[in-house]
Amino acid sequence: MLRHSSATWCLIEVRTDGALVRLEITNDGAARRAAGDAGSGLAGLAERIAAAGGEFAAGPVGDGTFRVAAAVPMERKT
Repeated sequence: MLRHSSATWCLIEVRTDGALVRLEITNDGAARRAAGDAGSGLAGLAERIAAAGGEFAAGPVGDGTFRVAAAVPMERKT
């Protein structure tokens, strides 16, 4: 967030939900990008989370903020 935005605030939430650990980061300083341009950093993060059996979402929220959300299993299956 510090490197890629001009945020004046950031909210970081971490919680457990059953067998998942969820992380959500929301801020008010997301740079404006062309539609469909997620950037390579978010794409790489999504790939790593998927490889761990998790879920990933990132994008602008209707209230003018930007949100990154990830959920991964507490225990990785072998």
